[in-house]
Amino acid sequence: MATKAGTNTLHGALYEFLRNDLFDAKDYKQVGAKNPFTRNQFGFALGGKLKRDKLFFNSNFETLREEKTLQGLANVATDRMRAGDFSASGRNIFDPLSRVFSTDAQGNIKAVSAVQFPNNVIPVTRFNPVSLKLLEFYPKAATSSDNILGNFTRQRPRPITWEQFNQRIDFLETTKSTRFGRLSWGDDDSKEIADFPDQEANILTKTWQAMASNIRTLSPSLVNEFRFGWTQFDNDQKRFYANKRDVTGELGIAGLLSPVPLSWGPPTFALGLGLTGSAEQGNAPFVGRTSIFQWMDNVSWIHGKHSFRFGGELRRDRFNETGNAFTRGSFAFGVNATQDPARRGVTGHNFADYLIGEVLTPTRARTFSNGLLRATPFALYLEDTWKATPKLTLSLGVRYENTPLPRQVPWRDQRHHLRNRCRP
Repeated sequence: MATKAGTNTLHGALYEFLRNDLFDAKDYKQVGAKNPFTRNQFGFALGGKLKRDKLFFNSNFETLREEKTLQGLANVATDRMRAGDFSASGRNIFDPLSRVFSTDAQGNIKAVSAVQFPNNVIPVTRFNPVSLKLLEFYPKAATSSDNILGNFTRQRPRPITWEQFNQRIDFLETTKSTRFGRLSWGDDDSKEIADFPDQEANILTKTWQAMASNIRTLSPSLVNEFRFGWTQFDNDQKRFYANKRDVTGELGIAGLLSPVPLSWGPPTFALGLGLTGSAEQGNAPFVGRTSIFQWMDNVSWIHGKHSFRFGGELRRDRFNETGNAFTRGSFAFGVNATQDPARRGVTGHNFADYLIGEVLTPTRARTFSNGLLRATPFALYLEDTWKATPKLTLSLGVRYENTPLPRQVPWRDQRHHLRNRCRP
């Protein structure tokens, strides 16, 4: 990151950028009025002296405020389908409890036929209680039509807010020593939009960065520069029901344990045949805390026809992250249960399988991960610019960066949960 030092003269700038929907056209296939949009970006920069010829400052602040609404279309089950009536779905629904089985020549037992539900309607008594509970998180169609295409419309607000601040201080200690330091921070608050409100997530990112430098002239031909840097990166991705409602615990599904409060919410379920799935997306939550400390030293030495530069860097990396995918569980539904074994692929319905609780693919995380990774890499270098002749200059150099041995682990876990499985 490059910043500019202040001077003896005060300089500054104030700016604003504004954009809105005044001259915007409607979005393609927009239903209803034009979606509102406002983007306002503004800030300032100010630099000057704190003590003439000795101490200088340079400050900068910038922020963004954006309000935008995006239309979302989804295909949800119709009212009749939610009641178990698939007479208008275009697919015949069969009772898996009525299947007839036979044995083939190899001795394998296979289903060969089944009886269709009367009038293509699943009795309410056959509904799975967990499926009924999850319907709370699956919105109803906005129309009474039997057409599922775009039957759920939502104007999805997507606010974005971020801001950043930089403060630099320069100190001319003596004619042989100058120092400067910088402190920066930034915030970013955004929303991950989705088809349904309770699928959305907030993503909050905070960053801090500080550095200090001293350039010291040791002799007319020898200069040393030392730098220290610190970077902190915090990132939180939390789902809609985090720390609010333990839906998984309420459902009581065998084998699906209640996760930690940070991961509370309903499980994901995926449908097919054009239907949009519901509940929260599986890939969350994740909370990361990353700290990086850096020490660097560079020496410049002019000796005869040689200009040497050498030095090194030592870094301490601390990566802390907690979270996992599918901590609330994920269930995919096919047509295996409600199809006719004699007419596979053209009978049965995913939502019918869902209603009676026949899962095709269940997925869950076994635990909530908590990684505390540490590493201490370093590097050394030597560079020589040699003016061999008035017409020939050679640039030579070598750099070494530590590389772990085959049996070593570059990252170590504070709780010793990380095990090396590498082989030489």
